[in-house]
This record gives sequence, structure tokens and C-alpha cells, in this order.
Amino acid sequence: MNLSLYLVTDTGLCGPRGVPATVQAAVAGGVTVVQLRDPGATDAHFVALGVAVREVLAGTGVLSSPGFGRGFFSWFPMRPRL
Repeated sequence: MNLSLYLVTDTGLCGPRGVPATVQAAVAGGVTVVQLRDPGATDAHFVALGVAVREVLAGTGVLSSPGFGRGFFSWFPMRPRL
């Protein structure tokens, strides 16, 4: 597991660009792990955001994690779908 460049997302700081586009740019810049965090989000919004980020990370080899702000933490290696 390569934790050399760890991104913690912030929905507010991503602004109009949005979290998925920010994550995509960060991965292009060398991020190796992404933590999805939005403690103010509803469950439905957080899940939708997670699905969008997972799609961006698909095939990149970058690890992602739901944020500590949601009360749980676990790793999901992103691997290409077969």
C-alpha cells in the first residue's frame, strides 16, 4: 500500500469543480490514496458521491476510503473491473 500522497476530500473546498473532478486531477498529479469525507452530507448524497469517485478511480490503482466523518473507515483497493 503506497500512502505517499494522501488526499482528504472537502466538498466545500472543491467548490463548483466538484469532488470527482478534483479527485481526477489529484490522481493525475500523483495522489495514491483518496479519503472521501463529507460529514454534513446525507446518506444518499454521500453514497452518490462515493459512486462518482469510485468511477473516477476505476482502473487507476489508487486506494479510496470512506471518510472518518461518516463514522467508519475501511480500505477499498480500486482495480479494473473484469
